[in-house]
Amino acid sequence: MMGCASSIHISDRVNHSEDSQNCSHPGHIKPQSTLTEVQFGPMKLYEDQLQVLLVFAKEDAQSNSFCWACERAGFRCNVSRTPEAALESFLEKNHDLIIIDHRHSRCFDAEALCRSIRGISCSHNTVIVAVVKRPDREEATVMPLISAGFNRRYVENPNMMSCYNELLQLHHGEIRAQIKLRACNAVFTALEQSQEAIEISSEDHIIQYVNPAYECIMGYQREELLKENTEVPKSEKNKPDLLENISSCIRRGKEWQGVYYAKKKNGDSVQQNVKMTPVVGQGGKIRHCVSVTRPLNDHNKTEKCCERVQAESQTDIQQFSKHKDRRKGSLDVRSDDL
Repeated sequence: MMGCASSIHISDRVNHSEDSQNCSHPGHIKPQSTLTEVQFGPMKLYEDQLQVLLVFAKEDAQSNSFCWACERAGFRCNVSRTPEAALESFLEKNHDLIIIDHRHSRCFDAEALCRSIRGISCSHNTVIVAVVKRPDREEATVMPLISAGFNRRYVENPNMMSCYNELLQLHHGEIRAQIKLRACNAVFTALEQSQEAIEISSEDHIIQYVNPAYECIMGYQREELLKENTEVPKSEKNKPDLLENISSCIRRGKEWQGVYYAKKKNGDSVQQNVKMTPVVGQGGKIRHCVSVTRPLNDHNKTEKCCERVQAESQTDIQQFSKHKDRRKGSLDVRSDDL
């Protein structure tokens, strides 16, 4: 209808047998579910069998080659023929990789489908690839694809080994990186629940993160500290050469631990047991500094404050889970560009 935004509406009435199916070719051995070990710093992760969703309006040499490549690589594969079936399948299985046919706009709008998938909260770590036509003349910019939410494009090539090699590169590149990013959620959860105040700053001493315990102890809100050029005032109770000694130690890549006075938002000074650790990043240079602190007094007050913050965080997580469950039954993703 004129004047109305188009929408892709999903309900429980989608017919899976017609629009969504598993990749299956006679004579091919179905992949067995295996766990692959992935190392993320000191954290050991286990990668389950990769799940791939192919969205092609009709079967052709390109879709068949990707099906074959998935089976050879040992990936679990589903095929959807319509955007509605694709969204329903993704909501059910949360695929690691989605490959969308972008060659035939008359079948469906691939960019609108990608935006709809990106509108689902669980899609942040999903890798989405657009299969595009081979250019006849000049190479076109990929910015429209990136703006729609695609991670990369694949210029059509139905050669089976080309599809297989593309999947291998995606697996060991973007998908492995996304698996590690997902693991960061667990790391940040630990930081948020810690009763010790944690601050992460850049090499230029710009605050990048503080946890709820830091907010409780220092009296600042996280949003106040993450503003540009925000600096927490230093306490006058520290010895004049203490700050220089700490900076010198961090610049040399050494950990510093000791007692330090910090100034709270209300102007009071609080004596803290501090451990500061430099973090080496790109180019072998120090890119971050992590400070873990605990006041030398008021332990009970700090613990009660942290318990309150943790209870609030748990409530937020439960509310998010309920909201996510409600979205599984019905999804209505709107796009003005459909």
